[in-house]
Amino acid sequence: MMFFSKVGATGATGATGATGPAGATGATGATGATGATGATGAQGIQGIQGVQGEIGPAGADGSQYVSRGDPAAFDFTTANTTADGTYRTLNLSSIIPAGAKFVNLRLQIATTELGKAIYVRKVGQTNSVNILAVFSQAAGNSNDIRGFVDCTGQQISYLAATGTWQERNIVVLGWFL
Repeated sequence: MMFFSKVGATGATGATGATGPAGATGATGATGATGATGATGAQGIQGIQGVQGEIGPAGADGSQYVSRGDPAAFDFTTANTTADGTYRTLNLSSIIPAGAKFVNLRLQIATTELGKAIYVRKVGQTNSVNILAVFSQAAGNSNDIRGFVDCTGQQISYLAATGTWQERNIVVLGWFL
């Protein structure tokens, strides 16, 4: 005798069981190695020059710097200087005392042309190497320079190039006795 059995239909899926509790947090790992030092940054721009000081101590040769203080205006300007490409003498006797050896000047210029200049030197000097000079670097821009010039006899010599000048200013900041 043979028996045949029939397989019945699959039953419904049962409900999902509840989630179990979370496991414990594992230990923290070891600290990693320190990274390499980065490249040094570029140098910053130079700051503004400070205010001129007062009378300084006498030098080894007895020289002494005298600050003029705070002048209210330029001593020489476009109105009272000449721009003709010739060296001319500026008399400083109303500004510096007799016996002054060097004068500390600020030259400020602006022209409508590139490359124009004012040169300042000791009266009687004929070479153009030992001079104080400022050049226009762009049309309409103001440029200035500060420096010392021998002022024997309370005079200096200047040359302003020919051209159209918007500013041509000279001020005495101080002097050495």
